[in-house]
Amino acid sequence: MIFGGEPFSIRKPPHLKSGPVLLSWFAGLFTLAAQATLTDHAQLAQDAASLLPFLESPLAQQLGLYALLGCAGLGYSFYLIPATFPPLQSPDAISLEVPHRQPGMKQHPLNAIDYSYVVLNAMCLPGLFYHFACLMRSWGLDLAAPPCFGVYPDSPLELAAVLPQSAVVLAGYFVAYEFVYYHWHRALHEVPTLYKWVHRHHHQQTYPDRAVLDTLNTGCVESQLGLYLQLGVLLAGDKLLGVADLRAGIWFFAIAGYLSVLEHDKYERSLPFGLFRADEHHMHHAYVRCNYSPYSTLWDRVFGTHKPFAVKKAAAVASDAAPGSPTDLRKLPPIASVTLPLRASGAAMRAARDDDHEDSTVASALNLFSSLFGLRKSRDPPRVGAIERDFNRVLSERIWAKHLGMGSPLGTASTLDELPSRSVHLHAPASNKLSSPLIHGKNDAGPEHDKADSGEAQVVTRGLAYCIAGSVNALVFLMFLAVSFHLEAPAY
Repeated sequence: MIFGGEPFSIRKPPHLKSGPVLLSWFAGLFTLAAQATLTDHAQLAQDAASLLPFLESPLAQQLGLYALLGCAGLGYSFYLIPATFPPLQSPDAISLEVPHRQPGMKQHPLNAIDYSYVVLNAMCLPGLFYHFACLMRSWGLDLAAPPCFGVYPDSPLELAAVLPQSAVVLAGYFVAYEFVYYHWHRALHEVPTLYKWVHRHHHQQTYPDRAVLDTLNTGCVESQLGLYLQLGVLLAGDKLLGVADLRAGIWFFAIAGYLSVLEHDKYERSLPFGLFRADEHHMHHAYVRCNYSPYSTLWDRVFGTHKPFAVKKAAAVASDAAPGSPTDLRKLPPIASVTLPLRASGAAMRAARDDDHEDSTVASALNLFSSLFGLRKSRDPPRVGAIERDFNRVLSERIWAKHLGMGSPLGTASTLDELPSRSVHLHAPASNKLSSPLIHGKNDAGPEHDKADSGEAQVVTRGLAYCIAGSVNALVFLMFLAVSFHLEAPAY
């Protein structure tokens, strides 16, 4: 399109380009291939024959075990977890929902790429569960010894004697896992390349409310590393510290699964003593640069990145104004006067094309599939959807703010009705440096991050530090794949 006499192109968000999507698909397929290659198939065949003896073919038994683990895991996640951890209730016995951080937060509609991530991550779950069972079996789990299967002693007195030790080990597992995951998660935000290629997709949803779907709607690189890091922490405790508590390991894996799903649900849930609050992770999705710990806020408080949940007062922006009422531009940050004409033009374009084009997220996904496999080339210009609009708005604000230091280019215009209709004349007085919350990392809507004002050197140093942290996590993941699937296990 032409805007102010110059061509104006619509840029696709970086996480929807073919590079990040192919990387995520490759990570999911690589995980499936690694699970199939490195698993002890002799032990797998024995397990499948013991659990599914009515199937005659060994291949059918192994595929049946895979399907059984997958159905059990998804059923457990979709139905058992929400039912066994009820949300907080109002005095009228109504389930309380986490309030929206700010008005106008909308649910991200799932598209083809989202569903591909959900499916790939779900397909990796049966292998993860089986590898966890193999690790626990090497610690004493015995499926041929019901009812406790070697997990709990038969005597109540013996059980009372071992439970305090297991509780201490369980706490240690969570502290260690949250420490590792905190730095991995923070690296995904602090390193621009990691954010664009790995983590940006998960932050399309500023208000997670679909529990399992929003949990699985994550890039496969991030999802599989995070899940196998749980097993890596258990294995490291065994190999490095000699701590292999079967009870604590099972409870750690189960509770971590519970909390991962429930923190992406819309309902208010919490544990005593502030150990877990669902709205803490909602705050992370809304504010972005805070609350990196997966469950508690321990390491966020230690490293100064904790931000309690709070409902933000409605901002006086043009999009939230009542229809027909002028918006006072003098109450807005200077950058808004640069971006409002762009946003108004984009809104007009979208309104003109609403009747002729399908939903932007689905269209983007179909165009991506088509371009990847050479099926066709789209002749229609891409429609500006919610994701594209947010990305272009943040990008334009970053450019004006960081490189030009623009003040208000609209002079004496005080309301939206007085804005120029076609062109914007820029001027940059030296004394009027832009002071916008967006530049200081306090934006709630846009997840694209700006570098801190402390200088490029500190940004590069911090980026290298978090790249190293991410590399260590990747090595832990590969180490677990290499050594954990051939653990010695007692025969049935």
